[in-house]
Amino acid sequence: MSSPEVLHLLLLEDDEVDADVIRRFIHSGSPGYACELTVVKSLQEAAEAASTRHFDVALVDLHVVDARGMEILDGLAEADPDIAVVAQTGDDDWGTIEAVLERGAQDYLVKSELTPDALRRTIRYAYARQRAALELREVNERVRASNHDLDEFAHVVAHDLRAPIRTARLLADRLIAVVRGDAGVATQAISEVEFAELLDDSLERVDRMIRSILDYASLRESPDFVVVDVKSAVDLAADAVRGDLEAAECVGITCDVPDRLCVTAHHQLLDRVLQNLFTNSIRYRSKVRPLELDVVGTQVDSNVRLTVTDNGSGVTPEDRERVFQLLERAHSGRNEGLGFGLAICRRIINGFGGSIYMDPDVVVGTSMVIELPVAHPQNADFLPDLTDLVEEESADQGPPWLKGVDIDIRTAADRGPGMGSGRIA
Repeated sequence: MSSPEVLHLLLLEDDEVDADVIRRFIHSGSPGYACELTVVKSLQEAAEAASTRHFDVALVDLHVVDARGMEILDGLAEADPDIAVVAQTGDDDWGTIEAVLERGAQDYLVKSELTPDALRRTIRYAYARQRAALELREVNERVRASNHDLDEFAHVVAHDLRAPIRTARLLADRLIAVVRGDAGVATQAISEVEFAELLDDSLERVDRMIRSILDYASLRESPDFVVVDVKSAVDLAADAVRGDLEAAECVGITCDVPDRLCVTAHHQLLDRVLQNLFTNSIRYRSKVRPLELDVVGTQVDSNVRLTVTDNGSGVTPEDRERVFQLLERAHSGRNEGLGFGLAICRRIINGFGGSIYMDPDVVVGTSMVIELPVAHPQNADFLPDLTDLVEEESADQGPPWLKGVDIDIRTAADRGPGMGSGRIA
């Protein structure tokens, strides 16, 4: 583990002579790292300093003007639990040393045995041990969270897999009875072929669920990220669902995303999220109005905000968070989905360091919001820019990658003032 360029040290010492010795020892010789030292004389001053800025290591005298012993360690831990503490004692009493180490101190120094080398080495080792302890704590927290998710995942999956399997077994039993010609089977009106088709449908659902489970579980590993151009990613995702858009008689897609607006992500996984959102808009479109899609990308502070809005059947306010949970669906009366799609989308976006949610202010239809950290376009691994292909096509023919669906991929600047969002009615 490498040391930082500058190690920020906090010295709690109310004796001017001892403080001066520490100061001279730290800056003598060549420690191999730069040090910035802040000296305070009381626990109150130390707690105030540690709560307003981060220190890498705190050297603390266990007897200062306003506190003694473990009270000092507890006060510093409350102000900054991540600081590495080195306790200074007047003697090498093992009872005191053992107590401070059990209380969370990384090391100790006996003032009467202090040397420049021992001081610098102790500081360096205390910092390294504290970083290792913090990393281990983070790993343990992730493991606990992962185990909790796994328990919930196993419970939900086991419950939902049982239903299609029970249906398949029931159909198989009845099919066997029909084939044998058993008396009393109240299904004579259904042929063997029809039974087999129903059985095949049930088993196909089981197969889809198992593949979705494997898909979801595979996202536990972090992929390699690159800088992705958002506008190109949206274009390619729309291209992938071209046939479904045509079949749904989609009126058009408006894509209002600035050029060179980039995020750090994984090409295929981001494409998968966008395709899922488009597919949901198609699947749950309104029965009384033609489908329209509106995609808008903007930079908000250090994030890129991408919204995918449709004019479909929408989601009730109480379901807007629930649908991101595994095996949950807002439209339970429809059997198209298994309840994995948005759970996978959230897992992917969270893995990118972002968030995905539904805009609560949208009344008609659904507006999905993706927020990801912005990336610098000069580092972009750009996806193919399809804008030129679209502009070359005539209005009658439409773009080759979405023929039959009206697409407007102009930015707000292209449209000029007073032209609104560019949505095609």
